[in-house]
Amino acid sequence: MLKAFRCDGNGLHRLDPPLTDGALRDAVWIDLVAPTEDEIALVARIAHHAVPSKAALSEIETSSRLNFDDDVFVLSMPLIARDEENLRGVPAGFILSRERLVTIRFAPHLVFDRYAEKQVANATGQRGGMHLFVGLMEALVDRFADGLEQLRAEMDGISARIFAADLRRSNRQEDRLLRETLRALGRVGDTISLIRDSQVAAARIIPYVSRSGVDWLPGELKQRLRILRQDVDSLSDFDTHLNDKLQFLLDATLGFINIAQNNVMKVMTVASVAGIPPVLIAGIYGMNFKNMPELDWTWGYPYSLIAIAVSTLIPLAWFKTGSDRHRGGARPPRPARPRSPPPPPRHRGRSASAAFTRGNAKSRKARSFSGNNGSPAWTRWTGTGSGTWSRRMGTSRPARMASAA
Repeated sequence: MLKAFRCDGNGLHRLDPPLTDGALRDAVWIDLVAPTEDEIALVARIAHHAVPSKAALSEIETSSRLNFDDDVFVLSMPLIARDEENLRGVPAGFILSRERLVTIRFAPHLVFDRYAEKQVANATGQRGGMHLFVGLMEALVDRFADGLEQLRAEMDGISARIFAADLRRSNRQEDRLLRETLRALGRVGDTISLIRDSQVAAARIIPYVSRSGVDWLPGELKQRLRILRQDVDSLSDFDTHLNDKLQFLLDATLGFINIAQNNVMKVMTVASVAGIPPVLIAGIYGMNFKNMPELDWTWGYPYSLIAIAVSTLIPLAWFKTGSDRHRGGARPPRPARPRSPPPPPRHRGRSASAAFTRGNAKSRKARSFSGNNGSPAWTRWTGTGSGTWSRRMGTSRPARMASAA
């Protein structure tokens, strides 16, 4: 499909078919949607540039997506198209010159159609290809933002479903909910990935056009491209946040699935352990030997049945008691003993003069202790000439001298 628009002083107008070479020369925007070979050849003659193929627009190298030669930009980026109920990425291209803008798409896209309808409905005045390109990029970035906002709302709903404690749900309902949650998270992850591809391409195109087409850009378009670049950077940060939240929800869902599987394995383990004693009893009494005293018992069969039932119930009761004890939780910690207050300082309540006097007394005691042998301190501690040592030893000096003699 080939659509063309002409711009005059009253706004943008769509050209009616048939579109010939003369009509397309006055067009400022030529839109190719899944074009045929004849349409590609017609646009190539008007644009004086080859129209890239779908394979060329699908290249992911920066050198293949961004080209500027002979005052003509050849740009490409992936877009998101809806195929029935699924989303898929399709390549799109731009051929931008001073005279016109040529867009190449291989699938319908609402952003292009709505932007064209808006420009036709509003009187935009005289506009060239660069104005249309900048406006189209703004519409695409707005669409990226709207898509990320919708994904955030969907992830909030998924988070509420995952962590909602609904005790009325059965195990089958829980399993179905977890499967649906995994599918929803997979769809959200695919959509985020598609938006991310388009967003990265826009983040490369905008500064490239700003640098290479600086001679074309009037002041208003330079400011719009600067704001547009900031918007793309903010969307990149928000996209990173959504990826982190998606990973968190995926880990939480897988954790709940592991818990459900552990519950199943727990039941199977209990059943296998509880079944060992009755199987053992049945195996013993099921042996066919000639000399078995139990064969002559009158109540042997009821006895064996009672033994099998009791051996089954005892493990089940033991597991039940352990489960209740575990569900009760750990013991509360003992309250900490109150610590006694620290002892008061030795000089608390005394005056400064008393503390100073005590300090001087200690200094004098130290000096007297370091004196000569004839000092009173030395004789007192050595027991010569004083009764202090005698009192400490429990005997007097004369008694010690008498005992020594």
